[in-house]
Amino acid sequence: MDNPLLLIFAGVVLFIITPYLIFSDKGIFNKYRKSKKLQDKEFIENALKFVYDCEYRGAACTINSLAGNLRITTDHCVIIVTELLRLNLIYKIDDRIVLTPEGRTYALRIIRIHRLWEKYLADKTGINEKEWHYQAEIQEHILSENEADELSAILGNPLYDPHGDPIPLRDGEIPPKKGIPLTRLVDGDFAEIVHIEDEPDTIYAQLTALDLHPGMKLRIIDSNTQKIVFECEGDEKILSPIFCANISVVKIEHAQLQVKEYVPLSTLEEGELAKISGISKSIRGLQRRRLLDLGFVHGSEIIKEFSSPNGDPVAFRIKNSLIALRKEQSDKIFIERV
Repeated sequence: MDNPLLLIFAGVVLFIITPYLIFSDKGIFNKYRKSKKLQDKEFIENALKFVYDCEYRGAACTINSLAGNLRITTDHCVIIVTELLRLNLIYKIDDRIVLTPEGRTYALRIIRIHRLWEKYLADKTGINEKEWHYQAEIQEHILSENEADELSAILGNPLYDPHGDPIPLRDGEIPPKKGIPLTRLVDGDFAEIVHIEDEPDTIYAQLTALDLHPGMKLRIIDSNTQKIVFECEGDEKILSPIFCANISVVKIEHAQLQVKEYVPLSTLEEGELAKISGISKSIRGLQRRRLLDLGFVHGSEIIKEFSSPNGDPVAFRIKNSLIALRKEQSDKIFIERV
């Protein structure tokens, strides 16, 4: 650009628009400031959740344990703790961090939003279970208390989330936590899963990979210090006590465990007639409602018509409709042969 007038003009324009680009509401500076403010808010709220969890479990919360949970340096954690003290959300007893009444109320509000959002994803969407916790971690910092009230009303004011954790009420009251650890059962006991702990992620991922969910019934086959073997929905599961400690159950009577209902639809032979006896608790939300709308309800007659050339999917006739199902779906629909 050899023309001096153009150079002068470009310089004037740049001089005029630079403050706007940097300092306006949509400018770089304000975007950074808003992002930093949101990040600080998330650290504070995540810190309150962790302190509450420590108190709920009867464990001591220290700066080192908090820094480890937030995955930040100790110096950064000291800054967050100082801000929490300034806001009167915590106080310190020696090296322990304790919630004030205001801090406890704030923590319960965040936990309530998180668990309501997981319940919403489980019951109202087809989002994979592995995504529930991550999505709820985002929404808990965004939704207001009024929006949480509306969400709770839509869901029918549930008391427990999909994992069986109690959902705090708006007034701060917490429904009782149900069940005992699976490790406390002995050979021959019958039980129903009421809670699966979703932390740490590594253990939770393996439990869900085994298709274990609240509402499922099981029978203990062998329980010892090395492993626990149990039958659940017709499958035999083998887990170490460390994993089983993350599963809470309530004991049931033998009569409540109907073994016959756990015959998978996928075992039906071509031309064979059966009746639907149930759907696995692992099928939730939109997928479960779709199956119910198609007629997969208790007592409905179903017949296997034919398989695709590679054997999957398979066509079944139910209520005068021909429905194609993948094996992973028909494995989780239970029948009683006629």
